[in-house]
Amino acid sequence: MSRLLERLPDDDAVQVPAETAAALSGGGTLLIVEQVTAADPDDVDATLRHPRLE
Repeated sequence: MSRLLERLPDDDAVQVPAETAAALSGGGTLLIVEQVTAADPDDVDATLRHPRLE
């Protein structure tokens, strides 16, 4: 699913997870994880300072 979201326009990238979550059986949970890569591989805390987490 993550590869699909990378290729979709913004509106569709929101719609696909919403439709997928709605299709889950009652009580199901959809977890979407974004992989963040630091510009400096030696900076182990860089992902914790990612703008989306602030």
